[in-house]
Amino acid sequence: MKNTIYFIILIILACSCDDHFIDGGIHDPSVNVSTTDYLKGNYKFQKILTLYEKAGMLQELNEPNVTVFMPTDYTVDRYVTQMKIEYRGKYNDENYPFTFDSLLVHIPEFRDSLAMYIIQKPVNRNNLTSPVRTTSKLGNEAQIYLEESLLYTEWLPNSKPLLLYYKWIKNGLDEEGVVVPDADKDVANLCQTSGLITTTGVLHVLEDAHNLFYNTRPITEN
Repeated sequence: MKNTIYFIILIILACSCDDHFIDGGIHDPSVNVSTTDYLKGNYKFQKILTLYEKAGMLQELNEPNVTVFMPTDYTVDRYVTQMKIEYRGKYNDENYPFTFDSLLVHIPEFRDSLAMYIIQKPVNRNNLTSPVRTTSKLGNEAQIYLEESLLYTEWLPNSKPLLLYYKWIKNGLDEEGVVVPDADKDVANLCQTSGLITTTGVLHVLEDAHNLFYNTRPITEN
């Protein structure tokens, strides 16, 4: 029995130290700072905040009672790689340079898309008794919902945490059992942290595997 307890403790510690750890919420959701100030204090959001700042949209994250589904810098780094691959193919140059600084130059091309992560009303996981279908500030439809999961807890009896998902609805909500073309399939992303209550609104953090702007560019070269 003692060995079993030690094993469980080790697993918990290992998961807690992982940048990609997914939780089912937090014990004390309130933070006594604005959404942007909270994000500025975490190394995982410096590049994405720079995109919002250069786009002139940083304070939109602090509008009263908005809900923000924030991508991480891992997402931004993946997008830079995707753009580099695209430009190398476009110019037939396998050494074509494309960096984060290059991305800043292209901000006018995707500025409006940054608004897809802002919901203009508070959506708190603690009050989410059923899926919420809503519209982002960009105008795209989205669904926010909780789903039971055994992620990281399959070895714990009677433990099924509720994890939060943010789904981009493409051309109508997909129905179970109905065949949908790939281009029209809804895309759902897990929130690795959810339910933070800032002094200005609600903050959820999207998983690192999220594709920025829900783009479908390849991540590896052919």
